[in-house]
Amino acid sequence: MTIDEDTENTSDEQLKLQASGWLDELLDANPNEADHVRHKRDEYFLDWVVKSPIALSAFLQTYKAYMAPYKIHWKLRIRIQLLLQHAAMRREPMRRSIKLTSVAAAVLTFACALILAGDTRRVLPVLTQTYSTPVGERQTVDLEDGTRLMLNTHSKVVVVFDARSRRIQLIYGEILITVQHEARPFVVESHDLRIIDLATQYAVYDKGNTIRVTVFEGRVRLADAGHRQAQLSATPTTDSLDTTLGQGDQVEVSTADDTITNHRSLRSEEMVRATAWTDGLVTFQGEALPEMVDEFNRYNTHRLVIGDPELAKLHPGGIYRPTDLDDLLNRLRTFGIEAVLDPKDPTRILLIRRGEQPGAADTAPPSSR
Repeated sequence: MTIDEDTENTSDEQLKLQASGWLDELLDANPNEADHVRHKRDEYFLDWVVKSPIALSAFLQTYKAYMAPYKIHWKLRIRIQLLLQHAAMRREPMRRSIKLTSVAAAVLTFACALILAGDTRRVLPVLTQTYSTPVGERQTVDLEDGTRLMLNTHSKVVVVFDARSRRIQLIYGEILITVQHEARPFVVESHDLRIIDLATQYAVYDKGNTIRVTVFEGRVRLADAGHRQAQLSATPTTDSLDTTLGQGDQVEVSTADDTITNHRSLRSEEMVRATAWTDGLVTFQGEALPEMVDEFNRYNTHRLVIGDPELAKLHPGGIYRPTDLDDLLNRLRTFGIEAVLDPKDPTRILLIRRGEQPGAADTAPPSSR
């Protein structure tokens, strides 16, 4: 959308049309679009919305009207709320200081109206932070409540704390959480799955088709969006997910239908292996080569590809630093495996049998996430 430079003199009807257009553009945005594309659009929107409290009011009314009959995807809802919060805090030149006060007041008024209406899920957050890691890096964050959050390679979360609750939205990747307990509930959300803390240290890994939850201490409760709606309904459904996990439990939940596809109890050594990434390590004991390849591909921009189906039967095992591909490839040579760059794609490393031609390996189906 283009920005109206004279927002103050724009008619109410024109502002409503502009607000509707901005909401449509924000809702239609691709969640996986490039950062620079999203940043450019967000800046245009913020420039428009902070020019006048009338513009913000028009957008808030349009947004509130849309939320009632339609379900907005949680990722988009968080993004819009973040943008509105940024609009309230954005510093303009002194000549706009009066307008900024009006903008902040309008946001707070809207939040209060939602509280009075009983819709606390849509209230603008009091404290919102976004944390992310690039491929191959990790990050440890101590949150304001004392909770420790560790992000594995290529992970992103949005932390939303308010007076009533503490929530973490796992956008992608893997996190380990050691929760500081207090009166406010602590919930991690990934896709439609909600992991509710009951005195815990646990990990959540969004694998795409499934979400893996591993409990190391205490307990967590798993619930899906259907269970949350059932609690509010006069005729609750019986097929929604609602289960409790204890120490050593590991489950995988399908993101397609929120069903548990795998539930196992980890031995103590398996629990140690499951947290090895927090020390910059990955361990393999019994896993086949395709599983090792998939794990290493999480940590590196060069992707390993198995070029010979026979190699998938190997179980090299061992303890590795996942960003050290040279060490892995040197060890694989002891199993008769050579590594060559893909002539068609220099970001791919083909794993082939010693003496095999790269052209033959390139025709085999790759193993990757």
